[in-house]
Amino acid sequence: MDKKIEKKEKKKEEDKTSDDNTAEGDKQPETPLLERADKVAERLEAAIKINEEQIKRQEELSARLRLGGETEGFVQTKKPAELTPEQYAEKVLKGEANPLKDDGFN
Repeated sequence: MDKKIEKKEKKKEEDKTSDDNTAEGDKQPETPLLERADKVAERLEAAIKINEEQIKRQEELSARLRLGGETEGFVQTKKPAELTPEQYAEKVLKGEANPLKDDGFN
């Protein structure tokens, strides 16, 4: 019975020493709140600077497109091919075209 108690005590002591060693080695020093806030502020300032550079580049690109005559706004539509009198007559006879509507009477 004494041997069992001794084994348990030894095991407890080993657990305590191993816990103490790992607990000290694994702990990272806590950084003060102000230092963390400074780091966050620096990262935000860097992100803002990058964003401003991207906006400037976008504005330059937009200006080049406008001055170069290449914009996305104006798209010239193609006119439908004009029918010959024979083709128009065939459409009228088939009922595909209404001559009164085409002339603005209907």
